[in-house]
Amino acid sequence: MVFQVRAKKYPNTMLHLFINFVDNDWLPKHTEDYFKERDAHPLRFLAKVLS
Repeated sequence: MVFQVRAKKYPNTMLHLFINFVDNDWLPKHTEDYFKERDAHPLRFLAKVLS
């Protein structure tokens, strides 16, 4: 079965905005809760990754 959709793609010129959002907003604010619900093992490395 093949599905064809018109995918929406952001221009590559916006990639830096996404990376900035992930690095400066999502990771510091949401990573701990995200991993608590899924796999707590990586949490012990979180401070090192975010520094």
